[in-house]
Amino acid sequence: DALKKAREEEVKARADVDAIKSAVSRGQAVVPDDEKGSLLELELRLQDLREKLSDLDKRFTREYINLHPEFKFIPEQIKELEKVIKGKRQEGKNVVLTDAEVTYAAARQTVREIRSQLDEHKHQASAFTTKFAKHDALQSDLESLEKLYRETQERLVQLKTGHKETYPKVTVISRPYDAKEPDRPEYGPGARAT
Repeated sequence: DALKKAREEEVKARADVDAIKSAVSRGQAVVPDDEKGSLLELELRLQDLREKLSDLDKRFTREYINLHPEFKFIPEQIKELEKVIKGKRQEGKNVVLTDAEVTYAAARQTVREIRSQLDEHKHQASAFTTKFAKHDALQSDLESLEKLYRETQERLVQLKTGHKETYPKVTVISRPYDAKEPDRPEYGPGARAT
């Protein structure tokens, strides 16, 4: 799930970078959100000055406008505002593009790290599975050896107890006792003849 989310973030970040580059190539103003208000205000002032200059051009010649103290600053203000707006757009483009590229790079790094962690987990799971399979095999071998041991013990007991009828029947007449005299003849010197 984390990898899926990280990939989605990476795709989104890449799309943002592409959208910003596309907007810049089309000549659209790309600035940070906190700069949009001030840029819009400057563009509105520029538009007002251009309209004012256009109205003056309809009524007066350019030489008269350049000589008149109240009107001669309008073209200079227009040039100054155009320069400021161009600088703000360039600066905003750089900031927004850099931020988007940093976000994209961070998303790519996150995907790489999560993929690396996932690969490590897969490796550990594979190692565990291998050890578990060995454990199962050993346990199975142990169970079969224990079964064989029990069967062998049962056979041994049967062998010990199974041939009772083949043994000769013995009847005990009297209990054994210690004899005072040996049961064998005495062949030594001084043996008594009876």
